[in-house]
Amino acid sequence: MLTSKILMEFNTDGSVGQGQAGIGGAIRDELGEVVMAFTGVNSNTSVIYQELLAIKEGLNACILLQYSRVNVESDSMRAIQAIKLNTPMNSGKREGYT
Repeated sequence: MLTSKILMEFNTDGSVGQGQAGIGGAIRDELGEVVMAFTGVNSNTSVIYQELLAIKEGLNACILLQYSRVNVESDSMRAIQAIKLNTPMNSGKREGYT
């Protein structure tokens, strides 16, 4: 059961470059200290896919660390809108940068 009373924050990013794609993020405590950081690579060339995957992996890490109060920060307005509106995204199509 998640019982954390501390508000945690995590920042995420997804990136697609020439032949490379990946995600990363950092989870910070109330003092701004990094509690956990993560990175990953994969072959999907959709920027929105990478942004959403980074958010998903950050939330999974917060669950593993038993943090229930989490502030999510992303530089992708499209990813945030997709989550808020519960909008399915086409992850197989290469898209422009967000």
